[in-house]
Amino acid sequence: MSAATFVFSTGRCGTQWLARNLIEHYGDLLAVTHEPYGHEYRPRQLMRIEDPARWPTLALLDRHIAAIETDLESKPDVECGWQCYGPLPYFAIRLAGRLYVVHLVRHPVPTAASLASQLFYHSRTEGLAEKVLPMPSDMGVAMPEYQARWAAMSRFEKCLYFWAEINLLGLRLERQLGVPWLRLRSEDLFGGDGLDRLLGFLGLPRRAAIYEARQHPLDNHAQGTCARLDSDLDSVGDHPRIVDLARTFGYDPLDFDRARLNARYVIPDAPGGAAGVEWFPNWIGVARNAPCPCGSGHRFKHCHGTVV
Repeated sequence: MSAATFVFSTGRCGTQWLARNLIEHYGDLLAVTHEPYGHEYRPRQLMRIEDPARWPTLALLDRHIAAIETDLESKPDVECGWQCYGPLPYFAIRLAGRLYVVHLVRHPVPTAASLASQLFYHSRTEGLAEKVLPMPSDMGVAMPEYQARWAAMSRFEKCLYFWAEINLLGLRLERQLGVPWLRLRSEDLFGGDGLDRLLGFLGLPRRAAIYEARQHPLDNHAQGTCARLDSDLDSVGDHPRIVDLARTFGYDPLDFDRARLNARYVIPDAPGGAAGVEWFPNWIGVARNAPCPCGSGHRFKHCHGTVV
């Protein structure tokens, strides 16, 4: 019987690469999508409403499940998209006996640096926050104690919180759902035995081309900042619960390549950018009245168009 596999993650873990290469190298065996509804899953809102009958996206989710069931008539289905964290329990009920989960994790420090470059928890992306970014004041979060220190935290630290909150949810769902579950480190997917383990979990044969493709990372949403990350990177040690969680996944949270992270995410000569203002080279030329590419639902001129 064909199964639907959801890749559960914080995002910024390599799911773009994974979706593209599963399509390219296993499209004959799988139906694969990457963030088919994106932020419109509204996972944060779903987590705050206990009764699925009151979910604002219930009709969308039911349509999506119907499409997955159609795919499963002929081949397994794989969905790579971090926004599934909200409706995943509903998917598990509706796809009972046919749902698998790959929990993809990445070192918290580069993940938080990347999320910060995507304007997670930025004042200009309130629409994004309302749909997908949990807050320590939300009902049912794992770390409500962060509410007391939230206002004093940097955006990088808030992204560390997001990393921990989503991965703690993953640990809880693994116990709660009781479905086949593979926890996989992003670093191992690209440089260790992770790809072997993933293909085995999905029941796919080894094909040399996908191993060769690991040498070619993919990031269609690469962005940067004009502010150096040094003070932010040093703050990770101020979050002992996050440090402990990272260690459960086999990471040393205080071991990271500072120079590499600054080289990857800091753009010191961005045109017109003052310190701390993000620059989005792939958004240059977006029409002012067009929807903002960040998915906030606002027009570009009222959202990221003010900082490009």
